[in-house]
Amino acid sequence: MKLTNYQKQSIIRAIVADIPEPDESELTPKIEAAIVAAMSPEVQKVHAAHPKALKEKYLADLGVGYGRSYIVGDANTDIALKPFYDAHKARLSARDALDSAVCSCSTLKQLQTMFPEFIKYMPTEAQPTKNLPALANVVSDLVKLGWPKTP
Repeated sequence: MKLTNYQKQSIIRAIVADIPEPDESELTPKIEAAIVAAMSPEVQKVHAAHPKALKEKYLADLGVGYGRSYIVGDANTDIALKPFYDAHKARLSARDALDSAVCSCSTLKQLQTMFPEFIKYMPTEAQPTKNLPALANVVSDLVKLGWPKTP
């Protein structure tokens, strides 16, 4: 059965939906703590006494919604937040690899052969649409991110 772009995107969305999203309520305090730890001792004292007196900076691509503002003081946020940026980048890379892998297959049989792990996301021959799989390291990258999400 030939797969349409709609079917492929539906499969990708369903697989991605099974990857747990970072918990913003847990991630935000960790980001804030990393920034404070990267501040100089003098600025940390000022931050403890008057946190709003310090420089504020909008930071995105940390896995917290579209981004938010943090009090940064004199912290080097590029270095302090590298693990958060790297984790967010890994999620995006895994999604891109999944998208490329699924879109490279034109038939259901190709997808089933290439990604038997994603059979439950695939449509059947009789049933036109459900959801599909991805490439070699794509599966292991998704597993590293916590796929499939357990309730």
